[in-house]
Amino acid sequence: LETDLNQRRGSTEFRAAIGDLVERARVLFRAGLPLLRRVDRRLSVDLDLFTLGGLEVLNKIERQGFDTIVRRPKLGAHHRLAVLLRAVARALSRKPRGVTGAEHAYR
Repeated sequence: LETDLNQRRGSTEFRAAIGDLVERARVLFRAGLPLLRRVDRRLSVDLDLFTLGGLEVLNKIERQGFDTIVRRPKLGAHHRLAVLLRAVARALSRKPRGVTGAEHAYR
């Protein structure tokens, strides 16, 4: 894998390793979802933005075949605006602390 990085080559092994890391990152993002219900609404927007944006980047990495050497995944302005609007709308509709169910909105 180090040779792939040095030669800027996204080999099958490299893409498989990135695929494993993407799945692990998804698990970690989802594991943090209960925090959204335990913090102030303003902070929950920040956490939601981080989570939604991160998941969108992971989806983009997956769509490009897990090759992050050839093309760096990034969110365009439209994606960033959509993530922002989604996080704010969800914060405004979020149930008071202690109520469960935030996990259902993530996929």
